[in-house]
Amino acid sequence: TGVQTCALPICFPVTIRIRRTHGNNVFLDVTIGVNGRMSVRESHHLTERVEQDLMGFENIYHVYVHVEPLV
Repeated sequence: TGVQTCALPICFPVTIRIRRTHGNNVFLDVTIGVNGRMSVRESHHLTERVEQDLMGFENIYHVYVHVEPLV
């Protein structure tokens, strides 16, 4: 149970939690599920894309992205 498969590079579950705040700045922890066949290089590029997308929001100061294989 709980095992998921996907053809896309990113799948659910995705969890986002506030790691901490400092003034108006927010530090996020993000965990994304990825296809277990994805290479380390591919998953690293994906984490960079997620970081860039989230950094576009107001008050997001830093994003820590973790990957978990789903397959």
